[in-house]
Amino acid sequence: MRARLDIRLKPCGKIEVSELDCENRVHLNSVRSREGMLKPLAMLSLMVATVVISMSGSVLIGETSSFLTKHEQVEIFSAYASRLGDGGWVIEIQIRNTGSVDATLDLLSINGKGVYAFAPGAVNVTPSFPFSLQAGSGTADVTISVRTGTAGFTSGATVDVELQSSSGIRYPRTVMLL
Repeated sequence: MRARLDIRLKPCGKIEVSELDCENRVHLNSVRSREGMLKPLAMLSLMVATVVISMSGSVLIGETSSFLTKHEQVEIFSAYASRLGDGGWVIEIQIRNTGSVDATLDLLSINGKGVYAFAPGAVNVTPSFPFSLQAGSGTADVTISVRTGTAGFTSGATVDVELQSSSGIRYPRTVMLL
């Protein structure tokens, strides 16, 4: 007579194998455990998941920090006014970009008004706006020539000069007319 095997999976994760004869009597009862293979496989999959997550996180943090640390930093390191022979003024502004990205200066205002708000020829600016400063050590000299009789410009008055970059950052400086 041939024996019949009865295989059952218990809720605890163990497999019970029984051999039954034709009269359903148990001749052999052996218990085998899958726990011996489950624990190393679980540890291996946890280690792989940890490595994948940590590598993804480090790449994300690296990309974010490099994006966030890039900035423009325009410094006005010299600004002064001098009187011209015909009675007008020349305002000299020396600037440099010490930031990590190029800066584009696109607006110049004097006493809160854009230079194009003055009468034609009353205020002349060199170089023409917009212009760029290289990152790290880009420098430029901005020269503002003011014609005699321009409203708001008198000897001894202070003039608020403000440069604005394309990113919206403003760089103000106050200059006294001599």
